Amino acid sequence: MKTKSIVAYVLLTFAFSTSCDKFLEEEPRDIIAPENFFATDDDARQSITGLYALIKNNSIYGQAGLDNWYDNGVDIIEPNRSHPIFEVMGNYTLSAVTADASNQLMSVSDTWQNLYRVILNANFIIDRVTGNEAISEDVQTDVVTEARFMRALAYWHITNLWGDAPFYTENLSLSEIAQLERTDKAVIIASVLDDLAFAQSNLPSVYPEEESGRASKWAAAIIEAKIHMKA
Repeated sequence: MKTKSIVAYVLLTFAFSTSCDKFLEEEPRDIIAPENFFATDDDARQSITGLYALIKNNSIYGQAGLDNWYDNGVDIIEPNRSHPIFEVMGNYTLSAVTADASNQLMSVSDTWQNLYRVILNANFIIDRVTGNEAISEDVQTDVVTEARFMRALAYWHITNLWGDAPFYTENLSLSEIAQLERTDKAVIIASVLDDLAFAQSNLPSVYPEEESGRASKWAAAIIEAKIHMKA
């Protein structure tokens, strides 16, 4: 299963690489093309495993991640850490430039890019799985639900950190995404709440021990509660 998960992650990475066109022109025979990947229930499940792998990135929930921006609080972190990144966070002089220059593990641009990578992949999965006759209806529901939850999670973090931001829920091309302007935060949050409501209606309350770490309906409920607390 671990090997299959890695394969799914690699497939998603290839699907959205900026060098994708060149890659496909070479007609490789040892890699499954992304457009042909979603042919079984297992393929769909593996795509979600790959999506979970993305949120383990260092700039999101990995070694150095979102907790450094707002979960722990700069007033707690900054006095106890000597790294320059925490100094600029503590005296409110943080910018994309200072963040990128002072920390190779985590930067503002890394967090932004990787949250949008989650959204890009989630939209792709939803598009390829929804109505796919090769995938059973139960698996379609499970996979689409988890993808929508993770899309909501990513947009929630983006609006927390940046407010208005580029927003889309379709399977757009990279050139189309590049043309997007910022959308009002309230519009994004409305979509996030819709995805969270769908997640709460379809995600299980608990998982078997071997599947611990996957999103439950309570995870979706907690994010919704945090949104309403800030409203």
